[in-house]
Amino acid sequence: YSLTNLVTITTCNSCASCDTAVDSDGYLVQVTADLSQAGGTCIDIKGDQVTLDCQDHTISSTNGVGKGINIEERQNTTVINCLLDNWQYGVNVGTVVANNNSNFTLLHNNTFLTNTLYGINVETGTSIVNITGSFFNNTDVSGDPVYHINFNGYNSTISNNTINVNSGNSGGIVIGGSAHNTTIKNNTLNFTKSTNSGILFSLSGKEINITNNSISLGSGTVSIRNRGSGNNIWRNIFHYAGMEEVRSGNAYVYNNNYCVNGLGNMYLQGSAVRSSTSSL
Repeated sequence: YSLTNLVTITTCNSCASCDTAVDSDGYLVQVTADLSQAGGTCIDIKGDQVTLDCQDHTISSTNGVGKGINIEERQNTTVINCLLDNWQYGVNVGTVVANNNSNFTLLHNNTFLTNTLYGINVETGTSIVNITGSFFNNTDVSGDPVYHINFNGYNSTISNNTINVNSGNSGGIVIGGSAHNTTIKNNTLNFTKSTNSGILFSLSGKEINITNNSISLGSGTVSIRNRGSGNNIWRNIFHYAGMEEVRSGNAYVYNNNYCVNGLGNMYLQGSAVRSSTSSL
């Protein structure tokens, strides 16, 4: 990954020193050691045009609460090569509003392990958040719901990620009611024990394009539960379970490829597409 147009390079080796380093505009901040603390927020990015490069170091919570990295009301933020472990929020992105489509948040080549609430949380009203090339693995056994990507933004892309869910009551990519005009493509989602959905449209998410994803599910699961309107779902590969359309809007579902053990149109414990009604 190439880093360009950055004014100053600095390094840090603790939550405190990294939190200070990301307060200035135009910095490339390189993490040189594993970081950990008990709760709170390890790194709260307050500068604009900041790139945080963890250089494959771990940022962890010792007690399972708090935020690993927080990004609020910032312009052109990049977070790369970080491993976030055991936080309530691995990365929280809030209220990043683009001016003339020029401001962005890029989360690239990061790893999320055993976070207790969200791997990545994108708050309502946040735009141009690109989540790419990252790895998510959930081994949480607390029984609480864990959502690897909880998304409520718009004008964004979620692509080329690998998401593994190994515990019950968890979701892979959850699209909230305020989300719109976003593409979810080229992701691989593997579910072994989940009782929730691989990709879940919640409430009124709209104008979402879901394409070229591969979704492998455990028993009793639904890969896409569509409660939104004006969504395009095509060219995905489903293993073991398909989609459920909860008809609270106009959903466009077409050109899906369903596959179970290499055999098309064979479905175990469920049908390819099923419909239900909802008051949502």
